[in-house]
Amino acid sequence: MSDFFEDSPLCRRQREADPPLPRVVQLELTADCNLRCRFCPLQSEPRERRAEARRIEPDDLRTHLKTLLENAYEAELTGFGEIFCHPRLLDILRQLKSHRLTINATSNGTLWTAEILEALVGEELLDLICVSLDAGYPETYARLRVGGDMEKVLGNLLLLDKIKRWLGRDKPRLHLSFISTRENLNELPLVIGLAKRVGAEKVIVQGLYENESMTGQSTAGADEEQPVFATAAAVARANEVRLEFWYQSQAARPLAGAAEKVQITAPPAARRPLVKQCGYPWERVFVKSDLTVQACATVWEKLIMGNLRESTIEEIWRGPRYRELRGRLGGTATPAECRPCPTKPWRVPRYDFEISEHLEFGDPTPSQLGTGFYEPETDETGGAFRWSSGACSFFLRNTNRPFLELRLAAHPQAPDLPFVLRVNGVAIDLFTPRELIDLPTRFALPPFSEEILTIGIEPAAVYTPDQLGVGGSRRPLGLLYYSAALTGDPDLCRSRISTTDDQLARGFFPPETALGAGARWTGGRFSFVLPRAGNELRLGVQTVAATAGSALTVFDNGESCGRFTLPEKPGPHELRVPLAAPVLWHAVQVVCEKTWQPGERDRRRLGVLFRGASLRRRRWRR
Repeated sequence: MSDFFEDSPLCRRQREADPPLPRVVQLELTADCNLRCRFCPLQSEPRERRAEARRIEPDDLRTHLKTLLENAYEAELTGFGEIFCHPRLLDILRQLKSHRLTINATSNGTLWTAEILEALVGEELLDLICVSLDAGYPETYARLRVGGDMEKVLGNLLLLDKIKRWLGRDKPRLHLSFISTRENLNELPLVIGLAKRVGAEKVIVQGLYENESMTGQSTAGADEEQPVFATAAAVARANEVRLEFWYQSQAARPLAGAAEKVQITAPPAARRPLVKQCGYPWERVFVKSDLTVQACATVWEKLIMGNLRESTIEEIWRGPRYRELRGRLGGTATPAECRPCPTKPWRVPRYDFEISEHLEFGDPTPSQLGTGFYEPETDETGGAFRWSSGACSFFLRNTNRPFLELRLAAHPQAPDLPFVLRVNGVAIDLFTPRELIDLPTRFALPPFSEEILTIGIEPAAVYTPDQLGVGGSRRPLGLLYYSAALTGDPDLCRSRISTTDDQLARGFFPPETALGAGARWTGGRFSFVLPRAGNELRLGVQTVAATAGSALTVFDNGESCGRFTLPEKPGPHELRVPLAAPVLWHAVQVVCEKTWQPGERDRRRLGVLFRGASLRRRRWRR
């Protein structure tokens, strides 16, 4: 039995739960290719395909792939064939675009024609195209990409740039991909110079996945790797070309400050078993030209989950093969098929006692994330965050603190949809983005006995940038998450609190003065924490004309204490609320049945005018 948190039943249950249908679809449009690149697995592990199974046809998009495409926001046209070998490529692209998908593609760039490029650019059929260019000299290119002509590729890239300028279009954006080998490593700075010349905005340097024809050609750990990479970074800065390093060894770590991205995928030195950090089985599928569904493209012909000609995507995605893979991937029992994968990093697992009461969502290797998050991003101030894709979860160590503080935000144009906050499956609060008045937002928590808390936040619905009119992406979004922390000390809680007390949680507008005394308007829900001593809450409110006769429901640690009606008479009043038996502390939440808006210029939704609260020990009469 493993002692690592990642292998715990709690973590495994989270991983095995059925996620939404995949949001990203990788499509191998064709199994045909006009080149015989030495590092391609087709050269060492050829596969036989019937003619009708060598490409995806437009009819397949309307039938077998229909549900998959309707639920996705992005299609990646990749695999082990060249998409421009497909005789109906434009028809395929037009059909994919009818689903309002972001479409990214990879190509060797050898088969382009002016007619096809004019259609791609003029109809905006591709958002991004990444072209493989692994050499600075034609002779090296010809050795690595057998059958290819580097000068022809460069001519096609210049033609693409010319047509984009002629038609006044920015898309498709152009990236170049460079696979680093011992044969071509020293030519990387030349490729970056070529990127500037052809209008590519980025060069991606990938580590080699060795096959039989490329044994011993990996540059990982080679003495010359670091100086060449450092030179490449300097050339990229001088040419204003963005540079990324993917699938690199630990030796590439010093490049982190010199490139836009450095992804280390070689395992770190560690005395513990490692965890493969891969989100593919929760977010994307790879569909091959014969409609076989595979967990990813990297593992070649392994991890086959089913075939869309025989089963629906729902049956495959929620079937036993995917559930087993999700249960193992993310723990220390990494599937054998995934261990040699060079594209995803390893991380060191944690023991339960190493789980923190604090979480930074921008951490690139977080052990405490559950499900439902995208990769980290950075805002305009340099703050790291993650978008949720909708319902999401994360873990914090229970240190018996009464508050959960979340630094989170919503898109400024997002609809004001309700979100439910759950802790260990218990509904704690209901909030909308407009109610996130203070940052961080503080939620009052009842006591929990479990050692680890599972925090889940679930929206009533998701939205997309496409729906907001701020971009064409259909990527579903929830909230932006910066950090989470358990805070507060129940032993320091006081039995009487005012409008400026640090025992207040969320739901309060800034303090003001009413009838010469401090008061504070609340929203539709507000909460605070009181110590364990006492069994009667005395809630001070100020009745005004707009709130007279309205009703409040009071909850203590999630249990309803009753419904109370505000007096009709304006002025200060005290509501007396019996509480449950003494516990570690009282997390009090008050829900206003009605809210009101003061006027056209004041768009707040107000609940009651709060004056304070206290806890008393109620005396029972015989």
